[in-house]
Amino acid sequence: MVNVTTHDPRPLAHRRPKATLDRMDASLVAALRDVALFADIGAEDLAWMAAQGDVVTLAPGEALFRPGEEPRWMYVIVAGAIEARRDASAPGMPVWSFRAGDVTGIVPYSRMRTTPSTGRAVGPGETRVFRFPREHFDALLARVPALEARFVAFLADRVRDATRRDQQ
Repeated sequence: MVNVTTHDPRPLAHRRPKATLDRMDASLVAALRDVALFADIGAEDLAWMAAQGDVVTLAPGEALFRPGEEPRWMYVIVAGAIEARRDASAPGMPVWSFRAGDVTGIVPYSRMRTTPSTGRAVGPGETRVFRFPREHFDALLARVPALEARFVAFLADRVRDATRRDQQ
């Protein structure tokens, strides 16, 4: 069962009580600071970022995203792990593995039109993922211009890694 800590138009269950949100916000800001892309971003900007998105909690096996969906979120893995496969029914190794501190999903400057894979939480425990909506990318880049070059480099690394995997 997926849990969400703030309002989300998608039908996700079990919203956390407001009393836990303040503690959650502080721990989320700390988790975002542990992400290489955001490591030297100011606390005020990280708090703004945290306020624009939400955190989903997934049990092992639950899907975070599926093939063909419109990519609406930048995902930051806060705890646990996500494995993505291009064909969820095929056995074998995942195409991508994401752990705490990793970023996936759509990011600024990405040209992704549909999600190419299924991303599922893997055990042993719950996986927590911060979702930042693409509608706020322009505001994020205006607020923290240093992120522009970082996202371009991030995308270049993503393309290089995908090309390397496809050639193996």
